[in-house]
Amino acid sequence: MDRREFLRLAGVGLTLPAAGSLLSACGGDDTSTTAASASSSTAAAASASTAPGTTVKKEIRKVKIGFIALTDCASVIMAKELGYFAERSLDVTLEKQASWPVVRDNLVNGQIDASHCLYSMPFSLATIGNQPDNPLRVAMMLNRNGQAITLNAKDFEGVGYGDLAAFKAKLDAKSEKLAMTYPGGTHDLWLRYVLKAAKYEPKADQVIPIPPAQMVANMTAGAMSGFCVGEPWNAKAVTDGVGFTFITTQDIWQDHPEKALVVGQRLTTDQDTLADVMAAILKASKWIDVPENRNTAARRQAA
Repeated sequence: MDRREFLRLAGVGLTLPAAGSLLSACGGDDTSTTAASASSSTAAAASASTAPGTTVKKEIRKVKIGFIALTDCASVIMAKELGYFAERSLDVTLEKQASWPVVRDNLVNGQIDASHCLYSMPFSLATIGNQPDNPLRVAMMLNRNGQAITLNAKDFEGVGYGDLAAFKAKLDAKSEKLAMTYPGGTHDLWLRYVLKAAKYEPKADQVIPIPPAQMVANMTAGAMSGFCVGEPWNAKAVTDGVGFTFITTQDIWQDHPEKALVVGQRLTTDQDTLADVMAAILKASKWIDVPENRNTAARRQAA
């Protein structure tokens, strides 16, 4: 399946009736927005379009946001660390999640209001999973690129960067276990895309799910010989001398979407609060985009 076909099927499989209103909550200028949706998002648009340097006093609202320990959660973490949520009268609790299935379940069950999340999770729920009564929705994108496929240095000795023929030859000789983070998620997609490109058909139990933070430990223990995950776990495998980067995902699909702020039922309906959450995260993203701020962000996240 090529990328266009994947996106076509994903678009057919999931309808987002709130998408227009969510975009309006960010202050977007969508001339096709209906009068009803425009009316419902007036307060949210006003909040998100507040002039720089001004503070709108609102009642304090509590929000729980989940995240997985990956580099691309930085915008969410720094929005809290830099006080950008507090600026918008948001009392945000950040809750570290153990795995993507835990993120999914906590969002669906309302244990958290939003999360740093695989952008494809709502699509996978709608197309290959059980669609919940309160479907998850993508509120905003958080990042592009930043993932990779890492292979065990011993098991795949002699395989060069992006060498599909050598990769296939090793797998033909021994069907090594390969790991991704969530069935139907982006890492599953990249891994299977590369296997397809290498003309290798994996066995039913050859591709297994493992939480991101457990990837390097599982490779070190020999539970699998390759994985697809986001940073910093690919770099850690290289630093530890366990694995090497076989290919980065931006070399599979340049500037591909990756993580998003995914929301559950509460923030889908409370667009004023959602607009403020998004505005704070966007402000943090712009701060992180300044190269001089990167070291500070790294130290804050490590702490």
